[in-house]
Amino acid sequence: KLLEKFVGGVELQNKMFTDNPDKIANDLLKKATQKKRANEIDAAILCLKKAYLEIAKTQVDYSVEVFLRLPLYLQAAKKNTEAWNEFENLLQNGYPNQNISEETKPMIDAVIYDKMRLFLQRNNQFIEAVSYGVYSILLRHYGLFLQKRFSELSDLNKKVLIKEKIEPILKKAARLDLVDKVSDLIINKTNSFPQMPNFNEIQNFIN
Repeated sequence: KLLEKFVGGVELQNKMFTDNPDKIANDLLKKATQKKRANEIDAAILCLKKAYLEIAKTQVDYSVEVFLRLPLYLQAAKKNTEAWNEFENLLQNGYPNQNISEETKPMIDAVIYDKMRLFLQRNNQFIEAVSYGVYSILLRHYGLFLQKRFSELSDLNKKVLIKEKIEPILKKAARLDLVDKVSDLIINKTNSFPQMPNFNEIQNFIN
């Protein structure tokens, strides 16, 4: 009986480990990477979607980069509309177990907007990408402002550093003539916090 109890306990422990959603999710994420490397992109996408379902069963706050893999894979599969919808869904609805505090959300959104910029650049939509790159910078600045990291914000909100960030984006768009104008926009909007411009305002300014 003692042996039966021991064996039963081991089996239960193994089952608990096997059924652990966090482990299943991580295994699926690894499998998605393997499938993508093998050019099995549809299988990789399916693995990601299954992983997200398992993550939703946990209380683990995965980074936004985990969920940004899906639009990246969808773009690789030439499913651009579906990929863009995933970006929009992350911005509007977030992802499982996301920390949605006022101080952290702008930082997360900044990462999403920057990935949207890269998405557009890969599609040769270089002009459209500029607005997303600029808004990503502003969101990061806004996050620092909300977190009261004023010294760090002050260091970043310098024209020489901002120009370093936006020049490559504007160069791809063949609009280096806008470097000073866009740099001043970012500096002025940052200095106007806590008033945060909406994306359409930035888009209209760039275009």
